[in-house]
Amino acid sequence: MQRYFALAFTLVLTAPCGGLRAEAADAYTHEFPGTGNREAWDQANTYYVQGVTATHNNKVVESIEMYKKAIAIYPEDPDFQINLGVALEDKGSYKEAEAVLNHALTLAPQNWTVPYNLGNVFYSEHKYQDAVNAWTKCMALSPPQHFKEKSAANIAAVTKQYLSKGHK
Repeated sequence: MQRYFALAFTLVLTAPCGGLRAEAADAYTHEFPGTGNREAWDQANTYYVQGVTATHNNKVVESIEMYKKAIAIYPEDPDFQINLGVALEDKGSYKEAEAVLNHALTLAPQNWTVPYNLGNVFYSEHKYQDAVNAWTKCMALSPPQHFKEKSAANIAAVTKQYLSKGHK
């Protein structure tokens, strides 16, 4: 799996509904979120960077371990939570990914990457209406155009393939 960097997020070119996955801030441009203890965040960010590196090397179990270490030290950073949620989804741990991403949503309710990724998790769990609702929320939070288009395409595909046939 190839990973591509952008300034504010990382894109992965395989995901549910055949689309993009949105991870949190690039580890090298990631900044202190402004709450809590800065020294704790600096220490935790070291693990976060290691987690991102492991993710880019397709070492999902290692990335999960690093993100969890970062969160244990500094749980207030939504980017730590978002990347853990994405890694857990990559591992197939959908219930845990859903819980982590829901927590990230409480930390960053205006961050479009959270509902986008929740939509992907819900899709993987066959919770199609929840997936549509999450992608719709993502679109309302003004994601980059290609994520808005992908969310709309996901919604259309899920509606046609599942919801119109009575699946929930």
